[in-house]
Amino acid sequence: MSSKLLKSLEERTNELAYRFEQLKGSHVRLQSDHLLLLEEKDRLLEHNRLAREKIESMIKRLKLMEQSHD
Repeated sequence: MSSKLLKSLEERTNELAYRFEQLKGSHVRLQSDHLLLLEEKDRLLEHNRLAREKIESMIKRLKLMEQSHD
């Protein structure tokens, strides 16, 4: 192989290695973001469940109050 071709292959290999490291870092960040979003989703679902329970309880109390005034 000519030295020009070897140099070109070396440069391309270095570029690919650099890009690989960038993508690997991006992948790690995306995985971390994904886990944070899953935790937030779970927290919001629990918050929603508690709110629904409170509202259902208030509706029951209002119905009982309404029935007791009839």
